[in-house]
Amino acid sequence: AFRAEALVLLAGGSVLAAVLVTAFVPPVPRTRTTLVVAGLLSGTFGTAVGIGGPPLALVYAGSRGPEIRGTLGMIMLTGLPIGIGSLALSGHLGLGEIVAGLTLWPAIAIGYLLARRVQANAESWIRPLVLSVSAFGAVVAITRTLVVA
Repeated sequence: AFRAEALVLLAGGSVLAAVLVTAFVPPVPRTRTTLVVAGLLSGTFGTAVGIGGPPLALVYAGSRGPEIRGTLGMIMLTGLPIGIGSLALSGHLGLGEIVAGLTLWPAIAIGYLLARRVQANAESWIRPLVLSVSAFGAVVAITRTLVVA
């Protein structure tokens, strides 16, 4: 039987490997295929493991700051309530989990709005930041799984 812990380790390991590759190779071209694959991985990893942002973020890692901010910000802003709503309707979340998840939405909205103020100065550090945050999310997921398991 496939254990949930194995999925977390697979997803986290995949994200870490993708971060390493992304750090040392030219940016992945954003084509319909790469965006569909990243979207599928993002949705799967986000729902099953809780690290849905990195697959899409890594595809956009070679983009300019305003494009990353606008695209990923809107995905997170709309994706959180959609994901929580879908999991709640399917019976996979209780009321406490729904409330806890939705308490994150205002922080995402505020971050989305504040990001406009810093995006002009973000060009030099946006790619390293995307890679660092993606790797950090994967490490947290893997560590949490190994400590609990």
